Amino acid sequence: RIEACRTSLLPGILKTLRENRSMKLPLRLFEVGDVVLKDPSREVGARNRRKMAAVFASTHAGFEIIKALLDHLVTVLGRKGEVTLDPHACQDDAFFPGRRANVVLGSKTVGVIGWIHPKVLKNFSVGSMPSSALELDLEEFI
Repeated sequence: RIEACRTSLLPGILKTLRENRSMKLPLRLFEVGDVVLKDPSREVGARNRRKMAAVFASTHAGFEIIKALLDHLVTVLGRKGEVTLDPHACQDDAFFPGRRANVVLGSKTVGVIGWIHPKVLKNFSVGSMPSSALELDLEEFI
């Protein structure tokens, strides 16, 4: 039996992408689930957060499709106009430099969006399928 806590949904969705890479393109995948984050203020030293992740894979990275999904989610969650992208602050190495951004709600970073780095795709045995992804902390919108 394996016991592990996920700190991100992205690895799981990339594994699902790998298992479905022979399917007709484009591939659009998403997941909503809990992750565990360190929190020294809690008795157990951690807390759960509800996140969502989505990936688009095709013959091109399709950033505009993932960005449109973010825009739609923000609208449905009633926060249209409150979310910005900060490409300068994003240091998430899962995404390609210059093609990644932090998702910011007010002044708080609540997610990340961008092209998945080719090395990450290779490490997950996805191959050379250009992909874009979004990971967002849903609890910040509730």
